[in-house]
Amino acid sequence: MPRDRPLQRLTQACDYCRTRKIKCDLRRPSCANCENRSLLCHFSIQQRKRGPRPASDGNKGKGAHDGPDRTILTPQLDTHFSSSQNHRHRLSYAALTSPLPSNSSHVIQHPSPANSAIAAAIPMPSQGSPLSQDFVWPQHLHITSAALFAVIYHELETEVGSLGLDISMPSLARCCVNHFFDCLYPLMPIVYRPKIELGLCLLQPGIERREIDLQVFTLTVALCAIAAAIIPSTIFSEGSLIADKFYRASKRSLELYRETEQPTSSSIAIRYFQSGYTHSVGQPRTTWDELESAIALAQDMRLHEETSYARMDEVESQLCRRIFWVLFTGDKSAGILGKHHITLGRYLLESGITVQYSKSLEGEDPIAPQDSAESVPRLITGFNLNQDLWRAAYLVLLETDTLRDRCRGLEDAENRASRMPTLAELSHLSDLYTAFETSLGNAPTCLRANPTLSLSPATFYFGQENNIPPFSRAFALQRINLQVSYQCLRLVIVQAMTASITPWHTVSPFWPTFLPLNVSPGSGSGSDQPDPALAHGMSELPTRGRESSALLLQKVRIAEDMLYILHTSSLENLRLNGESCVEKIRLVGAAMLEVIDHHADSLVAGIASRFKELYPHILAHLRSKASDSLASHA
Repeated sequence: MPRDRPLQRLTQACDYCRTRKIKCDLRRPSCANCENRSLLCHFSIQQRKRGPRPASDGNKGKGAHDGPDRTILTPQLDTHFSSSQNHRHRLSYAALTSPLPSNSSHVIQHPSPANSAIAAAIPMPSQGSPLSQDFVWPQHLHITSAALFAVIYHELETEVGSLGLDISMPSLARCCVNHFFDCLYPLMPIVYRPKIELGLCLLQPGIERREIDLQVFTLTVALCAIAAAIIPSTIFSEGSLIADKFYRASKRSLELYRETEQPTSSSIAIRYFQSGYTHSVGQPRTTWDELESAIALAQDMRLHEETSYARMDEVESQLCRRIFWVLFTGDKSAGILGKHHITLGRYLLESGITVQYSKSLEGEDPIAPQDSAESVPRLITGFNLNQDLWRAAYLVLLETDTLRDRCRGLEDAENRASRMPTLAELSHLSDLYTAFETSLGNAPTCLRANPTLSLSPATFYFGQENNIPPFSRAFALQRINLQVSYQCLRLVIVQAMTASITPWHTVSPFWPTFLPLNVSPGSGSGSDQPDPALAHGMSELPTRGRESSALLLQKVRIAEDMLYILHTSSLENLRLNGESCVEKIRLVGAAMLEVIDHHADSLVAGIASRFKELYPHILAHLRSKASDSLASHA
């Protein structure tokens, strides 16, 4: 009997392996070749073609391409002449029902739930948009990745073109990528440049796009979005105009394959870049949602476990390690500065954090100047030092909260005395704080608070002998990130100590010169418990409203150290460190205002008053977009 439709079979290779004509191991959900290249592995249903089929009574009058009518969405560029403009390109989408030629590279799939989800996710052109003209959306449409890409690509090209800039969209994307690797990569080295170069190829006009890797495209435009949003106008004047265009393109593209996505380092980097964009433009709620999405993927991939990296190739392994630690510090920063709950906590991951730090990738280290007296460190050194800093600070704050919560809510003085930290616990806390204070002790000279002070007799110099060439921008950016974070975390720890109402803070080993002799960890009293008389008189201890002058002075010294870091950094490099840097500086400035307002009778308030106008002046020069946005909604 005649067949109503052609035979179908699964191809003996995935789309990528079949196109490259390489052997596919048919592994699901991703073959080895696609997994090693971080590509989305897809097996398409192919028509079996064994030569021309003989005509029969049931199919007489039909063409050589037998079977039901197939519809494909194909972009067509129509050129129109306008009296006001020379030429305008209008994108017109037509539903073509003619069969594809036998040598077509597009794969026609039969309807499936996955295809329906993709079709539903396609961003429809807005009313009045050039894409809305002559837009025909046929029923039972079988979408190809090339057609999906065409929709987003031309929408992006149209939006950027409507700005009237003299630079084309692909050229602007190239500028974004170059600026990212020059200015932002030292702070977030979580992408591999060859993959981004492939994404730039997808943005070039007029090329034949037989294979569209939507994940690579999404990663590239998300990178362009965060670069355009953060890079100051003194470096990239067009950035603020195009950032939202690339961001929207990345969101649309991600929706096309989100449900079928195989998580990789690129998957997390996309969401992290999108979170960075919304953070820089003052959308804190969206920022946290997108950061949580990135963290959820990292947890699904179990990037906190070293064993998860065994089957990854070298590049993917290093990128995933870096991404985990970027998310770890971002999670802690959001908890400290944004008052969000900690997600990647030490006790929140069932197996603990066993992942090791990343190593250098080929070609990412800056070239050392020929006249440099000291060796130039690797770029990954400053990145890993930042993880040391945040991990050490997190352990101090975690221990502080644990001890404070144990005493909180106990009204009975006798019970509170029994729950007070032992001297061993205080000694452990002291060790954690020492580890935090010394976490940057081995930092290279170029990353220290005073980058021109050499501790080597051979390279030490006096002021009039200063002829050391400046360090590269990569290390200047990392120095700002490290030192500003360090001063901010010092303040956070001091505030965590003074905010507590428990009596054990008065015997804190952080300020040993003010400790009573009978509770000093090194007093050798023979008892592991503090003096009970101390707990009996706890109602008379100073509260937050009456902080000791020593603690207030500690805050003022932190503010002075922060000012030295800012004074020895260029304004451009401070802006390149993004909104998180602004938030850390703002936190220190707010602490000085608090000292002035709440402790006006203290001698320390007179010192802090010197900073009353300086910190707002500095913040105004940083041109925080988030601050402007929040102020406009206040």
